[in-house]
Amino acid sequence: SKVTIKLSRCDYQTTIEGNGIVTDVQNDQPPAEYPEPALITGKTIAEFVADTQGNGKQLYELTGEVKAWKNETTTDGTQYGNFYLKDDSGEVYVYGATATASALVWNTTTGAYKFTNPKDFLTNELTKTIVIGSKVTIKLSRCDYQTTIEGNGIVTAVEGGVTPPQPTGAVLTPGTNGSNCKVNEQDGVKVGTGSKAGDMTITVPATATKVTFHAAAWNGKAAVLTVSATGADVDQTSLTLNNDTGISGNSPFTLAGEEANFVCVLNLSNVTGEVVITLATTDNANGRFVVWGASVE
Repeated sequence: SKVTIKLSRCDYQTTIEGNGIVTDVQNDQPPAEYPEPALITGKTIAEFVADTQGNGKQLYELTGEVKAWKNETTTDGTQYGNFYLKDDSGEVYVYGATATASALVWNTTTGAYKFTNPKDFLTNELTKTIVIGSKVTIKLSRCDYQTTIEGNGIVTAVEGGVTPPQPTGAVLTPGTNGSNCKVNEQDGVKVGTGSKAGDMTITVPATATKVTFHAAAWNGKAAVLTVSATGADVDQTSLTLNNDTGISGNSPFTLAGEEANFVCVLNLSNVTGEVVITLATTDNANGRFVVWGASVE
């Protein structure tokens, strides 16, 4: 507050003090709603890096070349869309990117952009073509972490991309709290921990009409999976899994029961292209499961 006061001295010992009458008070209140700022165009990465207005306060349209992925151990941008973008002025780390425009929205209450990553960088028709050297145009908002300057945002154009080969079978991919594993010497995915739920995807080609796979709940647990898909309609929205005493500890896993007890079948209809099926659970205590042995027809 800014205060106007008529003040008379009333020092005490060596302390300078005063008492008096307040005649005016002015409070600078924040606006009820913050208007979204205009998109900043025609700027370089160096100018984006030099902006000091804070995380989420501005949105820049930048064009640059994909210099590298997150680190030397990654061979793509991962489902999150993490990569280094460069132009002649410098470079910046993109910590999360998608072509889904609704993932980045302006919050009129906080006066900042909020990014919710749909984790579709490797499956979206635009972003899945991005390779090292691709020219990318992106609407980028700052999301610095400690002393590291970062941004996340929406990819709007890609030049020099490469269309990845379409899968001829089913591809299992770990998601949140997921990891690759082995079940009965077959490649699979383990999802969840003892206290955290998670998800995974099964990607199949546009020619598929049926997906068959094996899935088992953790020893002594009763996992119920939610099923959703992009690129097609699926005939089931949930699956209740049998558990097995062999699904415990660490990979590799060896079933105690017969594999036939763990077969799951999903039928697809209205297929519009490559299909991505998501298997997920929200039960932190009981949701741990494994999937393996997927095939398509």
